[in-house]
Amino acid sequence: VLFEYYGEAGLPSIFKQVKGASSYYLNSDGLIPESIYWEKGYDCYTVSPNKLNEVIAYINDQVEYHKLISYTEEIERLRKNAGFIK
Repeated sequence: VLFEYYGEAGLPSIFKQVKGASSYYLNSDGLIPESIYWEKGYDCYTVSPNKLNEVIAYINDQVEYHKLISYTEEIERLRKNAGFIK
């Protein structure tokens, strides 16, 4: 999920609403054959304006990208690059 944030609402509240609304929509309208659920927690990263187009391209290409690297591997790489883990 990519969005512009100005700090007026708490991030936990925003993610709770996004997760709840999206899973409700997908599960109640039968858009997918199986029910979906979100895992606990979330990661949040800032994006420099000069990197925004790269991030949008990455998001648009995630299906192909994750054929090469798992979601878990990607999150670990992002956390390492951000300095959250060694």
